Amino acid sequence: MKRTGLVVLLALGAGGCVSGDSASSGAVRVLHAVADAPRMSLYVDDKLKAGNFDYRSGSTYLAYPAGEYDLRLAERLPPDGDPDNDPDERTIFNAPVSFGVNDEVTLVVVGSAASQTEEVLQIPTRTRGVPTGKTRLQVVHASTGTAPVDVYVIDEDALVTASTPFAAGLAYKAWTPQSDITGGDARIVVTAAGNPAAVLLDTGPLFLVLEGTMLVAVVANTGLEAAEHPLSLTMLTGTAAGSVFDQDTRANLRVVNASPGNYAIDAFLNETSVDDTARQACVPPAPDGDTLLAKCALTYGTVGAYDALDPGNYDLKLQQADPATVTARSFVVGPGPGAEQTTLVTGLIEATDTTTDVTLQSFAGTRRVATAAQLRLVDVSLAGDVAVAGDPTTDRLEIYVTPACASLVDEDPDFTGMLKGADTGYVSYTAGDYQVTIAESDTATPDAAPVVLLSRRVTLAAGGVYALAIADSVGGVQPLQYLSLDDDPALADCPAPP
Repeated sequence: MKRTGLVVLLALGAGGCVSGDSASSGAVRVLHAVADAPRMSLYVDDKLKAGNFDYRSGSTYLAYPAGEYDLRLAERLPPDGDPDNDPDERTIFNAPVSFGVNDEVTLVVVGSAASQTEEVLQIPTRTRGVPTGKTRLQVVHASTGTAPVDVYVIDEDALVTASTPFAAGLAYKAWTPQSDITGGDARIVVTAAGNPAAVLLDTGPLFLVLEGTMLVAVVANTGLEAAEHPLSLTMLTGTAAGSVFDQDTRANLRVVNASPGNYAIDAFLNETSVDDTARQACVPPAPDGDTLLAKCALTYGTVGAYDALDPGNYDLKLQQADPATVTARSFVVGPGPGAEQTTLVTGLIEATDTTTDVTLQSFAGTRRVATAAQLRLVDVSLAGDVAVAGDPTTDRLEIYVTPACASLVDEDPDFTGMLKGADTGYVSYTAGDYQVTIAESDTATPDAAPVVLLSRRVTLAAGGVYALAIADSVGGVQPLQYLSLDDDPALADCPAPP
């Protein structure tokens, strides 16, 4: 795929919240810039006003009559089993904040959750009166542990070495005043302070909204590309926040063979011009210019490594490695910049099939959170569906996440109605030992004990990211098994009862 410059149209909402000359209000908004912290919520006078915003995102402006308000920021913690702690939160900021008519305050949360050093920067802004053809711009350095930087806002084709920084020697937790600059086509480059050759981030072409206001936060990049591209930007307007990565930030894709047959799968990442069904000779890493990757003879249960590629749309072609009489099948995948996409090959190719009759199931990775373990369960099981096929109106698969080796008596399922293709998403848990059980329940007989199909003890650590595929034995049959895709959760059996 031909690489093109990253074009970002930052038309997220140009105006501020209190831009009228006759306004009587001020406003407040929040930016989450703590790379290892969980989601956060904002309370105003002890009332929840903006909740569940993630890293590199934040709230819109919240308008209030001019005055003083008690503002509290809390980060969400995983459940601790205590019903009195609902929701489970840790307050990281609680203080009175005043703003006047047409004043706006941005609360930027910086620091580290692991060391409990979060703090809040209170940045004053104004959005009214931006001159025609201008963009009101402000930059804050919010990347913990990063040395001072220079920030350039220049023409698309300008040389950094021949340009003057918009912000020179900007230290961590420092911010610039607002400046009205020429809007429209531009490029933002961040370098080490005093060294324009040491480029830390180059957005490539982007568009600064005319007559708009924008707060640009320099934050850490947490993805697989972080070593090469350590920084990203969060752009806040009056109504939204958007992330911008270095123009050369790549996507990452991996293939997992969860097709429970006694055969191997070849996988090719092709340009969309390649024939979707024609078999290909598998010659890694790639046999020709239109094939970017070739993964050969992936046996059942293989969890491939991530491969970096340019963001864009591709065909992921799958074929049974042997026999050659079975034609291939293709699916469109389109990972974006910084994405970490897992694609699981699911389904079963029967001995009589002439077409590679499998499907894909995909999900995106997540960042690590210092205060929680994150567990995701992805159902790719054919045998699980068969187990509840007798009476699908009453039989169902359920998932229980309980204390280690606990009985299911008096336990309610955490997830119900699981079928092939179901995905719990990442759920946060307190670090510790758990029992993850897949069971068949008969809802027509409420007192009937669930029939356990798979149960294992798992050890989850704070900061861990765990993805388990609920998979079959070879042939698409029971017994079920867990296929670990990310951190190994130390699966174990419970001791036999005395």
